[in-house]
Amino acid sequence: MIRKGWRKLVKVKFLPLDKVVQVPAGSNILQAAIAAGVQVESTCGGKGTCGKCKVQIQAENFTPASSVEKKFLSAAQLGAGWVLACQRTISEDMVVRVREQKDVNDRKIGFTGMAKIDAAAPSVCKYPLVVPQPRAADQTPDWERLLAALLCKGIRFSLPVAASLPKTLRRGNFQMTAVLDNDVLLAVEPGDTLDRCLVWQ
Repeated sequence: MIRKGWRKLVKVKFLPLDKVVQVPAGSNILQAAIAAGVQVESTCGGKGTCGKCKVQIQAENFTPASSVEKKFLSAAQLGAGWVLACQRTISEDMVVRVREQKDVNDRKIGFTGMAKIDAAAPSVCKYPLVVPQPRAADQTPDWERLLAALLCKGIRFSLPVAASLPKTLRRGNFQMTAVLDNDVLLAVEPGDTLDRCLVWQ
């Protein structure tokens, strides 16, 4: 017999921090992040008025976007799995990727993408991504879907990288790692290669 007031617990795993927390079903992602000690930017306190608590969820957790999310996120960003943490209620176990908070020097770079890690040079960063697969109703070019997944603007177009992008995406089953030096896209690698150094071809 289930006692009155009991609520099912669901497990939320936050990447790239690899933190796991259990919260009552019905909590939102922002509440779960607070419980896990994971920092998610939110200047409005979860009221849905700032649009800053962007996180990325997996395809199996997709549900229709709220009117608030449609206000702050583009169709391409929503298609890449980006949502607002304060708008997403958790009903089952899920994995959430958060944007690592950057210091002042990092902000000068101007990126709002994924987690920065140690690399061969201080300005070189790796960003693991899940890029939405093309569908009959969505034939957005691979380059544009990559930029949407990175959530950043001003990336310089690289013909060699763009040429290798379709093969890289499909080799990694649309999971990939982008390697950037400030606003220059150096390479794209299939899968999650955070634990490996960049290997020049």
